[in-house]
Amino acid sequence: MDNKEMNMENDFKNDFFTKEQLQSLINIPIHDVINDLDAYIYYEGIVSEIPFDEDPVKVYVVGFIKQTRKPVTHLNRPGYKPVFEASYECGDYCSRPELKDIKPLFINDSYDRQVYFNYSEFIEFCSKLGVPLKSNDKPIDTQSDPIENNEKQHSNNEVNISNRYPPELQLAIDAYEQLCTDKNNLPLNKEIEAWLKTESKIRGITHLDGSSTLKGLSNVKAERIASMIKSKPK
Repeated sequence: MDNKEMNMENDFKNDFFTKEQLQSLINIPIHDVINDLDAYIYYEGIVSEIPFDEDPVKVYVVGFIKQTRKPVTHLNRPGYKPVFEASYECGDYCSRPELKDIKPLFINDSYDRQVYFNYSEFIEFCSKLGVPLKSNDKPIDTQSDPIENNEKQHSNNEVNISNRYPPELQLAIDAYEQLCTDKNNLPLNKEIEAWLKTESKIRGITHLDGSSTLKGLSNVKAERIASMIKSKPK
């Protein structure tokens, strides 16, 4: 990840907070305000377009993805709760804002969906409602912040891994684990190749094309690695 991407990622986090953090700024119950705000999750991983067309969008993203929850069942009986379905879309707070008009997007079902809210939107809505603020300062991040903890753990894992395996070998291992392990429907070779090319650029892997150094794996190497990974034929 280059400096521009890192700064962009930090800009995301500096303006998003959990409902617990925002509650520290007002005296009334937080749900009276945030129920009318857009909800986001901080996500780092692969997103795919739904429905899956012949050439689906399948890319790596990092940042805040807008989450919209809609009820799919309406139960009025006592003791029953409505069932909600979540849909996701990228936008201005995601590293892939060009996907804004492509929705809905599919994300990993196992991802922990901690919900965040945009600070500026929160302050603007409080002002519109006339809700007095305790402070005009943004909430202070705590050591228990799930984003920071996840990043520290991810960073430590990267350090340990990079000391054991060459970057391209680790990339192949990660591709197999993320795209093929425990999957009922295995990806096509071209899908693995696309993942390898995108992820290799993020990891700073380069290749030579004549006298030029280009970012990411070469087409030939991506094809060879994909062919070694258990997948469906092209």
